[in-house]
Amino acid sequence: MDTIGNVSINLVETILTNVTEVSFRKASDNIKTMCNQEISAQGVWNVVQTVGEKIKELENRKIELNDKGILKGKKEIYVLFQKQDGVWLYLQVRIERKGKIKRKS
Repeated sequence: MDTIGNVSINLVETILTNVTEVSFRKASDNIKTMCNQEISAQGVWNVVQTVGEKIKELENRKIELNDKGILKGKKEIYVLFQKQDGVWLYLQVRIERKGKIKRKS
């Protein structure tokens, strides 16, 4: 069984879902009520930090593989939109038909 310390993956998912909505202390109370598991607010924080470190390791590994040229995608995206606070941000380079590259402003 996959665990983080003494916490099962299912409980970790429940903790992470709770933490996105409420504080660590309230998440701790919710876990006690919903799952009948005793975990302190500090324990909830430790779980979140451990998951964050694992995600960071995975991202760093992907960056390392990409820098070495090992990580290759099968799709090339010509237009990329990023939404932030309800506003579309146009950050990509626009390619004109004549082969000239212009930055879209």
